[in-house]
Amino acid sequence: MSQQIKRVLIVDDELTIVQSIHRHLRRKGFEIENAGNGKEAADYIRLSAQQGTPVDLVITDIVMPKMDGIQLLKWIQETYPEIHVIILTGFGESDIANEAIRPGIDRFGAKPITPEAMMELIASIKPQTRHRSSEPI
Repeated sequence: MSQQIKRVLIVDDELTIVQSIHRHLRRKGFEIENAGNGKEAADYIRLSAQQGTPVDLVITDIVMPKMDGIQLLKWIQETYPEIHVIILTGFGESDIANEAIRPGIDRFGAKPITPEAMMELIASIKPQTRHRSSEPI
């Protein structure tokens, strides 16, 4: 398990994807939470930060209802820039995927993703000294 990443939030509206990633990462020692869309994720990130148990990594799909992964990524970058982000999508080389490949995400992966590939993505996130910001109330 990465020394800096302990708490992971998986954001996807496809339950089978969430369950698969959740199960594997829990076995590897990560603390895992799930959200079905970007809005739920933002609410959880905000609450966990207020409770002193902030999220270290968000693994998110791009295409979701209410708030998509790109909107969530932008919100995280603006509000909680210390949180690492991995974007997953089943769209491969589409314009949506290309939208996500930019500074601010730590890694990009294609769905379906194997447990080994997910661990490689997480392990490749470079340790950084980042200070936790707090969102204005």
